[in-house]
Amino acid sequence: MSARRIALKVIEQGGCPLLRTGERWILENGRLDAADGAVCAHAVCSVFPTLERMLESSSPGQALPEATLHCNGAGCAVAFLVQEAIGAGAAPLTALSGRQGAASGPFLARLSPVLAGKLVAAAKPFTFAAGDSILQEGVMGEALHVIGDGEVEVVRKNPQTGQETLLAVLGWGECFGEMSLVTGEPTSAAVRARGPVKILALSRNKLEDLLASSPELNRIFAHLLADRLRALNLTLQAERGRGIRGKLSMLTLGDLVQTLHASRRTGTLTIHKKTEEARVYFVGGQIKAAELGEHESDEAFYDLSLWLDGDFAFAEGQPAWPESAAVTRDTMGLLMESLRRFDETQRIPKPD
Repeated sequence: MSARRIALKVIEQGGCPLLRTGERWILENGRLDAADGAVCAHAVCSVFPTLERMLESSSPGQALPEATLHCNGAGCAVAFLVQEAIGAGAAPLTALSGRQGAASGPFLARLSPVLAGKLVAAAKPFTFAAGDSILQEGVMGEALHVIGDGEVEVVRKNPQTGQETLLAVLGWGECFGEMSLVTGEPTSAAVRARGPVKILALSRNKLEDLLASSPELNRIFAHLLADRLRALNLTLQAERGRGIRGKLSMLTLGDLVQTLHASRRTGTLTIHKKTEEARVYFVGGQIKAAELGEHESDEAFYDLSLWLDGDFAFAEGQPAWPESAAVTRDTMGLLMESLRRFDETQRIPKPD
């Protein structure tokens, strides 16, 4: 992204309830300021990819040509004039919703404008009519779906009676399909259009690429998964007696442990990375023991906390472990110490 300072001036209000003609947004170093008013998330997602391509194609010393960008939201006709910005900016807004540091709410509203623009640019758009099936129950997830406009219904059918249960209604900026991507399990519910709907589908490969290149998306995605696991009572996307599979690159060890802890799970968490294998034993959500190669107890867990990738599986059942593998701290104590050690590894200067 160019380091130049850009102004987006509203020259046509176009029916948007948040924006007024004459208001400006200021874009500088990848951060968006609402210099005169509010931020409309729909408009940001519409104009940002085009603006980013415009800036990347211009030379540092070249004057920015004036251009007009339009929001493509349903029934919206907001138009922005792109100009070089003059004068001081306002306090930065870190979320598309216009709220400082949004840590909850729709998935898209948790992203910075820069990251939202990258996600929109990488996703493939689809349009569905009312009643259309978007995602079927019992299939393997291949994409993260984000709602760009409209609403969808999340439903589950009783296999015995055929009766449907409405689980949720999702609207703009919310996502679905992420649990199947993470767990490797078939989808547990179907999703269909409640009315005309625009969907952004981010394939598994593109999502993994964005996660690998963006610590911000990693953090937000991990929090989203943890929220979904707890709030929807689909913890670990498993029935009792079934397990769960996934990748640490999409759900961090810390979030996984906290979810097991909060849901008071009993069983064995096994993690593989190439030829290495680690085991963490849980009883009622508490870590009781850990093994990693020749390491055991607390040190095994601390070494495991440095793993940024690997395949994990959690199996329900009363675990058994060697006495030497028993940990000396409680679960929260282990997590806090592992975070401290991880931070220390990040401060060690890399050799030239």
